Amino acid sequence: MCSINHDLKAIFIHVHKTGGSYIASVLKQYYGFETYYLKRPDHDTFCFNKRKNPHQKNYENRVHGVYIYYKTSPHLNAKMNMTPQKWESYYKFTFLRNPYDRMVSGWNHMNPKIQFSKYVTMKNVVSDMEYIHVFMSQAKHITNERGQIAVQFIGRFERLEEDLDKVLDHLKIYYRIHNPYQRVNSHIHAHYSTYYDAPTLHIVNQLIQDDLKHFDYEKCEKIEDFKKTEVAVKDENNLLYHTTINLDESENHHEEEDEEYQFIEATANSSVEATTSVEATTSVEELHFIYPQYHQEEEKKIESMIKINESLDKMIQELQVDLDLNTNSLNTNSLNTNSLNTKS
Repeated sequence: MCSINHDLKAIFIHVHKTGGSYIASVLKQYYGFETYYLKRPDHDTFCFNKRKNPHQKNYENRVHGVYIYYKTSPHLNAKMNMTPQKWESYYKFTFLRNPYDRMVSGWNHMNPKIQFSKYVTMKNVVSDMEYIHVFMSQAKHITNERGQIAVQFIGRFERLEEDLDKVLDHLKIYYRIHNPYQRVNSHIHAHYSTYYDAPTLHIVNQLIQDDLKHFDYEKCEKIEDFKKTEVAVKDENNLLYHTTINLDESENHHEEEDEEYQFIEATANSSVEATTSVEATTSVEELHFIYPQYHQEEEKKIESMIKINESLDKMIQELQVDLDLNTNSLNTNSLNTNSLNTKS
């Protein structure tokens, strides 16, 4: 999901479980952004999806993050009035979250009936909806087709309002008309560190290695140190809430298709094989090898669509001119006819 303001030339990339729904709603309601939650017509092909689910209506998948999914689709770009040039030149920003905390929040949001220590082993059997909320790295959502981080500003969930202020200042929005986030309809759970033991920490460290590599979050090797500090970030200003609040509850209205993201605990012990032809743990560096030619073709399609739209606009203008001339001619003939009738 992304939010765009063409007047401000700004794009917000929504990463799941980082307070993004709150930010998107604020940007839309108060600051002129439009939010897009769309699915590509070529979703199954682009996402290498062999498990075609008729209930899936939106973009959730196991391969591509938000940035690439939206940027490389001519269909979505036409709907959003976007071009490759706009994607390159607009100010792009996002918010991230401590990956240890985000893992717990995603699990608690999607399937808390299964024990957390068991759930983190189920990467290959969860639904696409669950995968993108919990197991897809935050880095992948903001990575471009060249394997580079594509945003200019990365805010933190741990200082959400402070960093949102920085974004608004950059956009020269100095008068704040929104209220700071409210802890309403939130799922409350204990501090995230309480859900970890040594084996679980080892598994999660493998799952979040992409985020640990690209962002300034400190990897915790020992459970004793993890529980002692309770804060696994280098930035001293990133003070985590001891009662973690799920700010993404407004995402619930996107998840109507229960069949897509609910599954029984028995699958945890089954030997279900991965359902995609591409390994779901593709790293950021490997992303650009998947579709370089695809991306070039998509950009050509976008440019072609823009030219077609421009040609149609020109034709409409010419037709309007002809229509106006014909209307004037008819009016003149009508006046001449009335004049002749009067003389007669």
